[in-house]
Amino acid sequence: MKVAYPKKKKKSGIQIHSAWIFLFVFVLIIVAFTGGMFFYRGGYATDFLAEARDGIEIEALSEVENELNTELNLYQSNGLPTIFLDIPFDSMMQIEEKREEALDVGILLSSDDDYVSANMHFNDEQNLDIKMRLKGDWTDHLESDKWSYRVHITEDDGAVLGMRRFSLQAPETRNYTSEWGYHQNLFLENILTTRYHFVNVVINGEHKGIYALEESFTEDLLESQERREGVIIRIDEDLLWSDRARYINSDPFIWYTHEDEGSFWLVDGALNNEITPFRGNHINGDDILSEELASASELLYSYNRGELSADQILDEELWGKYYAITDLWAAGHSTVWHNQRFYYNPVTGLLEPVAFDGLALPQKYKDNKLAHLFELEPFFNTPGVQKAYIETLERVTTPEYIAMLRKEFGDELGNYYELLIEEYENKTLSDNLHAELQLPWDSLTLRSDFFTRHLNPDQPIRGNYHWVEKNGETFIQLDLVNMMIVPVELGELIIGDTAQDFEKEWCADEFCQAELVENIDEAVLLPSKENDFEPVTFLVPTEISAEALSTEKLSLKVKLYGGSETFEVPIFSNYVPQGIDIGVKPTATLAEALAEHPFLIHLDDKDLAIQQGDWSVSADLVLPVGYNLFIPEGTSLKFEEDSVFLVHGSVEIKGTEENPVFLTSQAESWGGMVVLEASEPSNWQYVIAEKMAGISRDGWILTGGITFYESEINIANSVIGNNNTEDALNIILSPFSFEYVEFLNTPSDAFDGDFTTGTASYCSFHDIGGDAFDVSGTEATITDTHFLNIADKAISAGEKSNLTLQNISITNVGIGVASKDLSIVLADALRIDTAKVVGLATYIKKPQYGPGTIIATAVEFMNTERPTLNQTHNKMLVNGEKIPQEDIDVDALYNTEK
Repeated sequence: MKVAYPKKKKKSGIQIHSAWIFLFVFVLIIVAFTGGMFFYRGGYATDFLAEARDGIEIEALSEVENELNTELNLYQSNGLPTIFLDIPFDSMMQIEEKREEALDVGILLSSDDDYVSANMHFNDEQNLDIKMRLKGDWTDHLESDKWSYRVHITEDDGAVLGMRRFSLQAPETRNYTSEWGYHQNLFLENILTTRYHFVNVVINGEHKGIYALEESFTEDLLESQERREGVIIRIDEDLLWSDRARYINSDPFIWYTHEDEGSFWLVDGALNNEITPFRGNHINGDDILSEELASASELLYSYNRGELSADQILDEELWGKYYAITDLWAAGHSTVWHNQRFYYNPVTGLLEPVAFDGLALPQKYKDNKLAHLFELEPFFNTPGVQKAYIETLERVTTPEYIAMLRKEFGDELGNYYELLIEEYENKTLSDNLHAELQLPWDSLTLRSDFFTRHLNPDQPIRGNYHWVEKNGETFIQLDLVNMMIVPVELGELIIGDTAQDFEKEWCADEFCQAELVENIDEAVLLPSKENDFEPVTFLVPTEISAEALSTEKLSLKVKLYGGSETFEVPIFSNYVPQGIDIGVKPTATLAEALAEHPFLIHLDDKDLAIQQGDWSVSADLVLPVGYNLFIPEGTSLKFEEDSVFLVHGSVEIKGTEENPVFLTSQAESWGGMVVLEASEPSNWQYVIAEKMAGISRDGWILTGGITFYESEINIANSVIGNNNTEDALNIILSPFSFEYVEFLNTPSDAFDGDFTTGTASYCSFHDIGGDAFDVSGTEATITDTHFLNIADKAISAGEKSNLTLQNISITNVGIGVASKDLSIVLADALRIDTAKVVGLATYIKKPQYGPGTIIATAVEFMNTERPTLNQTHNKMLVNGEKIPQEDIDVDALYNTEK
């Protein structure tokens, strides 16, 4: 079909001829050229270009400034403190060279020679001289733009968050926030661990983002967690890492069977490496610490050689708790031998764990909820530790416990989680960031459920029985196998309808006796045997039950040692299990104590008494663990030279004014008295304790003539003195009360209280060669008390103590009252007569704490040339007057006291 298209219309409008267009353009060019020449010759062009150029520069600077402000706001507004590191060019070059070497080898091999000088300040505080080096064994600490560093503050008056030595590392090297949560849980359970914080880090003006700050192993760590200064040791790992560095690039690279033991040929482990201390130079310069190091090392060496048992060297309760909390958080990396750290507690003479580097809740444990089995760990394989492990695990794997953790530190952990998510989500550090960086609560709940199931097994042991004849007698032979990794406590044997307590004597031959575990509970324990399921055999006399020969129904009630759940396990007649081949403080049993000391009377289950009389004590008077002691009026205990009075329970002393109780020496002196971890208070009335020289025995060194550790003590109408010890009475982590107590004739300190609470009223301190009342980390009240002839300080409050003083008289002293290191002293009605150095003093002795405070009213100074001394940054208010601050040399002040 033919399509008809519309016809084109003619264009309307004015038509301009091309010649006219050409003429218009030509005239326009002439005008523009003429105007431009005029603009240039008049100088207007130069001004215009200058303004344009300035505008461009201002815009560029503004962009840079905005970028810097954005970066500054990032770490100033996230609420975290900031560490600024200023590293000189030559120091940075050495660090970079060491990093390249480590990346080339695959392992960082570092030493003290790698430290370089640098400068640091924390937030807006003072600049500090430091030395620093790279840290971390594997190169994950060096591969991102966040390198890990070890930092030592070299100035005496510098600290960061109470620490003078610490590490800075990217959060991912310790599994983000989970490691922080693990540390907080350890703190709640009083298990030593490194303090752990998140901070911003700026290096040479460049913001590096959020780092994890982790404390090093120093006395700061111990004091912050209410432990006495002591030594921290480890098993040296240098051989392990140098060996790995040799073989890591071999083809193929083959580890030994256990991934943490070394290369295929050279097996590095806990038994074949040296034991070394942290801060060795500091220890070598101190005689007491040097002896404690020797003792700590010998304990560990002796245990490794099989010469000492675990209960002789370990604080078993703390080790069991440590393993349980570590298992809850799947932080078993901290238990590998080269990550283990040991604190030698100078009071208990035992080793405590110092936990760090757990890599808590790694992905593999979140996914399949595996436990970290400790059966390869030598310190786990001891009944006391395993008992505490089970007791703790039962307690911490409940919904209530997880809820408690969430309440205690959940908000703070959540804040850190949000900050790290914000920082890392835009980086390509990990392809699975949200799987790795998670809040821990779901994982902890899953792990709790997992452990709850395993704490309630269907059958902790397996066993069979049959009849045997021996020497004309008929016995029931039981063959029992422990199926668990912890000991199983054997309870009642049920034969038919008769129940009988399980007896150790049923295990008659020597081999069987060696298989059982002896312990203070006198329970019969079937030990764990790892993968060796050879049965332990018992012979049960048939006369214990009339039904024994006719019944076929046998069962046994058992518990996991330390557990609360009782299981009744059937014993089968048709099952035969098949073996599978795969420096110590003194101790005494009850029998030994009674045999050694005829004046000792066994009253009842856990109570002993001293028979009234005048007794010469030969050797050490050591009571069995858990027994309390009563000493009646008119009793005298005269100890041999260097002998020790050691009690693991309460000590009740009931002297009278006419017939006091004497604790004294047969000659010039005796060692002293120690009360450890008593579950009940000790109460003393009319006691005269004298002539203690102190305990120093193979590294078991105590500063007190009398020492109470985690044991409440109340003393009234008593006298303590005529000693030759650093402290006449030392109380640690133990509540106390003194009423009408006289402290006298002591060459050093009279009373030393560490991390405790208490009261002293109507007391007298006189003729003291050191401090009369010296406390650290303590809250106490002193009322109606007199101090006379005190060479050093009458009252000394240190390390975050709080003292309240009322109606105190101080005469002839070096310093009347000193408040230092974040301590606060509130005093009313205070009379100071003849203070040779100063009446009241506030100062900082330990910079990791901070300033002291004294607020005193109704204060009277007599014959005192210098009533007050208030160091810069400290606070003092006396009789309503604010005392001016002044710079002082604390070392010179202490020399003046001496």
